[in-house]
Amino acid sequence: MEELIPGYLWIFPLADREANVGLAMRSDKISERKYNLKHNLQRILAENPAFKDRFAQAELVDDIRGFGLPMGSKKRKLSGERYMLVGDAGHLIDPLTGEDIGNAIFSGVIAADQAIACVQAQDFSARFMRGYDRRIRRVMGRELQLGYVFQRMMFYPRLIRFLMKRVYNNRFVMDFLQDIYADSQKNWVKQVKRPLFWWKVFWGGGKREAGPEW
Repeated sequence: MEELIPGYLWIFPLADREANVGLAMRSDKISERKYNLKHNLQRILAENPAFKDRFAQAELVDDIRGFGLPMGSKKRKLSGERYMLVGDAGHLIDPLTGEDIGNAIFSGVIAADQAIACVQAQDFSARFMRGYDRRIRRVMGRELQLGYVFQRMMFYPRLIRFLMKRVYNNRFVMDFLQDIYADSQKNWVKQVKRPLFWWKVFWGGGKREAGPEW
C-alpha cells in the first residue's frame, strides 16, 4: 500500500484467535500528510481487498492506542557519568521494521557487562562508560544503518519493486543480507560501492536453493 510508505501494517497473531493489528509511519510524514493512523487503520481493514474478507467478522476488543517509536536512524550518545541508555531509551529500534525487543535485550546484556567493568575498575566516569557506546555500535550499528538505508529506499516504490524482481532468487543477495544481520559481514558499506557488487546483484550470484523462507 503506497499510502503507508515509508511505513507498514502489521498483524501479530495472539492466543484465543486474537491478533495485534496496527499501522506504523514516520512521525514527520504523519504531520506532513495529516494522516490519521487510527481512522485509516479501520478504513484499510474494512475496504482494502487484501484484508476486508479476513477481518469481516473481526471484533475490536480494546481501544486503539498509539505510541511513538524512537528509531535508530542516526548515531546518538548512549552513556555518560553513571548512566547508560538501553533499548528504546537509547533509540535502538530498527528503522525499517520497528523491531525493538531483541535490541533492548541485547543492549541490556551489554550494559550489564559494562556495569560489571565499572564496578571492578571503580570508574563510573563518562569516559569509561564510552566502552558501552563503542560495543553497541560494533554489535548493532550495521543493522541499524542498513535498516535506515532500506527505509529511505522505500520512498521509491517503483525502484523497490524492480529490485525485488531482480534479486528475489539471487543467492548472493540473500546471503549478503543474512550475513549483515548476523553481524558477520564487516565491510558491507565498502562492498556496495564497488561495481562488482552491483554486477552480482543484477546479473550474477547464482540461484537461491529451494527451502524455507527467511
